[in-house]
Amino acid sequence: MNYVVLTGSASSPGLSLVTAAVCRSLRLHGFRVAPLYLGPPTQQTFPCPEGGTISRPAAILAEACGILPEARFEGLNPSEFGRDFDWLVIQAAEFNQPLDHCRRLAVVKQGPGYLVTGGNFKLQLPAPPAVTLSPEILPAVEALPPYRPGAPRIGVVSLPHITNFDDFLNVPGAEWIAFPLPGRLDVIFYPDTSDPDSDNEWLGIQGLDNWLTLQRAMGCRMITTGYPLPGARARLSPGDISDPSQLSLALGAKVQAPLPGESSLDLLARWWDAAFGAHPDLLAV
Repeated sequence: MNYVVLTGSASSPGLSLVTAAVCRSLRLHGFRVAPLYLGPPTQQTFPCPEGGTISRPAAILAEACGILPEARFEGLNPSEFGRDFDWLVIQAAEFNQPLDHCRRLAVVKQGPGYLVTGGNFKLQLPAPPAVTLSPEILPAVEALPPYRPGAPRIGVVSLPHITNFDDFLNVPGAEWIAFPLPGRLDVIFYPDTSDPDSDNEWLGIQGLDNWLTLQRAMGCRMITTGYPLPGARARLSPGDISDPSQLSLALGAKVQAPLPGESSLDLLARWWDAAFGAHPDLLAV
């Protein structure tokens, strides 16, 4: 197995960006890649399918490698990975353990980009693409209780002419409402619509107009994200709830920020490859 160890300031987002970029680059070039995160743990954790949890930085690196999170991706001995992978990419503030076939790279901020050095290896990375690995969480959101599946119970009105469907992909446990549901919901979102008149008629045909009035009377909070809804307690613009902080404030519970998507991770890989200028297996020593 080949190893690449990236070290730098634990508080610097650059170290995480570069490590994720290297993981993704190796993955896109066809290698079997695993991460090992040896940095400080974070409050936000992600469950592992085989048991246990890992912190957000380790989960991001697993996502960059194109594999499911495993507990061994955080804080374990590199020798325990055996021959399962072609590369092990290690992120750490410091790392002094001797390893065969290991490239050690130090990442420091330089100008708008980062300088990556290791032995005779020196690479100047330009300013990174606009990719946020860990969104800033507002103090008001940190004070909220964590979201638990089903608490609060969330609904999204399934209007036929939704224009902001993607806004709701990260709303946890949302029930799409196309007809009256049993029980009381805690929060109901109204999406934006390109045809309010037609969708108003649809609500009546589905029997949802009276059901929504009943939900409101039982204390359900109605939040519009563009739909012209009289009496809505909160009005947000399309796109607002794609921000985890805005979504958390709307729900009254802290929602975990989703991991960066495939397109964002691919951008990081292209950023690294453009500066590196060679096939990533030349990192091998």
